[in-house]
Amino acid sequence: WLIVTNHYPIYCTINDCFCGNYTSAAKEEACEPAEDGNWIPGVYEVNGIRMKEVFEPLLLKYDVDLFLAGHEHCYERSLPVRNFAV
Repeated sequence: WLIVTNHYPIYCTINDCFCGNYTSAAKEEACEPAEDGNWIPGVYEVNGIRMKEVFEPLLLKYDVDLFLAGHEHCYERSLPVRNFAV
């Protein structure tokens, strides 16, 4: 087995500020804007897009069996995902 661990997930489905999965209305209800009034981007907006572009191809190239990530304070698991498709 080839197992890779990382702090940030490439994909996350939680409807919260940190994951970045929210509608505009939900964002206004749940998320605090920064001191300058701008919204703080979620983990996916900051890390997930770049990780998906750079890191996911390496995971696929080297046939990684299991990818474990943290950061989100909840448990998620899924079927194998490639480019947002199961």
